[in-house]
Amino acid sequence: MVRSLYSAISGLRNHQVKLDIIGNNIANVNTTGFKAGRVTFEESMAQLLKGSSRPPGFQGGTNPIQVGLGMAVGSIDTLTTQGNLESTGQITDLAIEGSSYFVVSNGAGNYFTRSGAFQFDSEGRMVSPTNGFILQGFQAAEDGTFPVGTAVGDIQIPFSQQAPANETKQVEYAGNLNSDSEALGTVLYTQPFYHKVQEFNTYDISTGTGDNDFGAAGADHAGAAAAIGNLATDTAFTNSTLLTGLHNAGGQSLGIKLGDNLKVSATIQDLGGNDETLTATFEVVEDPAQATKITDTEFRVATLSQLLMCMQDFLTGTAWNSGGGSNATGARVGIMPDGSIRVENLGVADGGTSTQDIKNLTVTSDRPISKTYVSNAFSFNSTIYADSTVGDNYSNSPDVILRPALASDYMYDYELFNAGSPAVGIGNPQAQLYTSTGELIDIENGDDMILTALIGDTPKNSSGFLFDQGTTDINTSTTLQEILDQVRNTLNLPERDGTINNNLSVSVNAVNTDDDQIPEGAIVIRGQPETPFSLNNFTLLADNADPNSDAPTRFNANLVTTQLQAARDTGVYDTSIEVYDDSGQAHTVTMTFTHTGIKNPGTWNWEISTNAGETILGGRTGRITFGLDGSPASFTFDDSGVSTIRINPNNGARVLDMTLNWGAPGSHTGITQFQSPTTVAAINQDGYPSGKLMEISVDEFGVISGAFSNGISKPLAQILTADFRNAGGLLKRGDSIYSESSNSGNAILGIPGISSSGKIKPGALELSNVELATEFTNMMTTQRGYQANARVITTSDSMLQELVNLVR
Repeated sequence: MVRSLYSAISGLRNHQVKLDIIGNNIANVNTTGFKAGRVTFEESMAQLLKGSSRPPGFQGGTNPIQVGLGMAVGSIDTLTTQGNLESTGQITDLAIEGSSYFVVSNGAGNYFTRSGAFQFDSEGRMVSPTNGFILQGFQAAEDGTFPVGTAVGDIQIPFSQQAPANETKQVEYAGNLNSDSEALGTVLYTQPFYHKVQEFNTYDISTGTGDNDFGAAGADHAGAAAAIGNLATDTAFTNSTLLTGLHNAGGQSLGIKLGDNLKVSATIQDLGGNDETLTATFEVVEDPAQATKITDTEFRVATLSQLLMCMQDFLTGTAWNSGGGSNATGARVGIMPDGSIRVENLGVADGGTSTQDIKNLTVTSDRPISKTYVSNAFSFNSTIYADSTVGDNYSNSPDVILRPALASDYMYDYELFNAGSPAVGIGNPQAQLYTSTGELIDIENGDDMILTALIGDTPKNSSGFLFDQGTTDINTSTTLQEILDQVRNTLNLPERDGTINNNLSVSVNAVNTDDDQIPEGAIVIRGQPETPFSLNNFTLLADNADPNSDAPTRFNANLVTTQLQAARDTGVYDTSIEVYDDSGQAHTVTMTFTHTGIKNPGTWNWEISTNAGETILGGRTGRITFGLDGSPASFTFDDSGVSTIRINPNNGARVLDMTLNWGAPGSHTGITQFQSPTTVAAINQDGYPSGKLMEISVDEFGVISGAFSNGISKPLAQILTADFRNAGGLLKRGDSIYSESSNSGNAILGIPGISSSGKIKPGALELSNVELATEFTNMMTTQRGYQANARVITTSDSMLQELVNLVR
């Protein structure tokens, strides 16, 4: 009976302890960094009434008989679970996310806490405001580093610290230099001029004679030999009109392109009286030297001469002689003085009198867009009778075929051949040049050609140039070249041809040039590079010599110019940056990049300049080159043996010796060259003036950094945190402070997030990890336990009272 009383008393006493722990937990529900406690109970002892026995023989054994004598507190533990974090915005409020502890000191020893509500004292030390304990860690050296062997000590922020000046050692450049930065000149072009094709029956200006023997040897417009005959030895091919440059009488291109296949088809009666339809294929190639006869029906041609000669070769071939007879001869193909194509058929069978008529002769293109133009330009009678009366044995194409004009073309032609003989070559001029719409130019003898223009702001005017149609001597007739000379001499342009890229010329745009924006046969004027030489208000007009005539309206309309390209200056770009000497004084350094031009498109000159007070001692100029991938290939100095820029500040400070960081070959992180806008800039330098500490910041690794008035930021201190093998074994010392115990293990100091288990969360505090719901539940169970133990006492008392009453 007494045992139950004492057991109940132990229950009351220890439940009271548990309620004390619950009460403490609830009291600290809002304590920063507080860790809740927990009580565990254990049975106190047991009285043995009867021992156990092993099984005797065939009987079973018996268990011991014991009576418990109450309970005791087994342990009171600290729950080290993570508390919630609360953002405060106060830079000195620190929370730990993890299981480590802040290390603080009272000067006599180190203690540990999870409460990170720190403040600065009057000496700049980070302290706990409740007890003045100082946060521990490393102090940074003056340069912001933490040398090996730095002792752990008080964290103290030197708010009066001045960051010393640091002279610039390196300047870094990055960004793009526009590859399209070379100087350009104005590019103007007129409407295209055209010329009748006349490649066989022409006047020979080298001898002053002509030839009206259709198909015989003659001369081209430049006086070179021309012949219809052996394809392999025809020397006129290189002076003939390219097929890709042919136009019809309306000035429209026939649309023949390189690689096209032209097909010539004709029906010819063989010796057996059977009609044979024959087809030959002519592949259009670029170079006249590539022309060749592959088979009787396959040819490669580049010029109109080659096409016509190969057509003649095809028409006089043996492919249709299926009856086994001799070759058919007499078919001749040529160009008439009016620019039409003539096919003449005087052929008879060799050794016989039978004739071969040519029927259904057609020339077509396999390119759909040019098929109609080609067919119309090479259109012939349905039957060209052989060996018949004059007029029946030949057929001219109805369309005049034009080619882009050449600079050497005469602006008036001469009727060199007529129906009679000898040829008439003098005194019968006829217009030879055509406008862009295929109209004959209407310039007249004695018309005055006047040019006006502005080069920059300077007027340039010609004194006039009289047009001469050469009525008595063809050699006196005006050529296009003379007009080009007038333009060139007036505008002071060099006497050489060029392209749109190198400028500097007056020319007639040739066939198959790379620039498809300029029509073939147009007069092209390419001005000098740079804007001071820009061509403006350009006009070239012929003033009418005959007041009763409206000429030369078509000629002048064809001279209206279009500007393809405006003049611009060489690309020059500069970028500036402030550098600092060892006294902290700033100096502006400007680097100017100048493109070297079209001759060296991947090269830029650079030049360093400063303010008036400094002196550049070395490394003033140099070059940077770029590879095809746009990355820098080299960065060189003009001064021999120099690899840095040396500047004397002339203020008593040391000479600045700076390295330029421009990138690396194959890398696109520095300066690049692409065809995109220029963005090059000096993006960084490592110097700075002196500065005063303005504010601090703390990162997750516990580094306290200072921001100085000169824009420099550097570490000032390193917070350390402590880990324990058994954090639950720490002794509570009040003020949310813990100390080591024999069972906690020694503190293991480390850098947060690196060598320690926790990370710092600046501007936040860790809340208590007390869970009120849990505490209220524990309170209710503790209350029930206490009530039950009290009931045991009252019940035991009643039983004892009954026992006492037995003696009455």
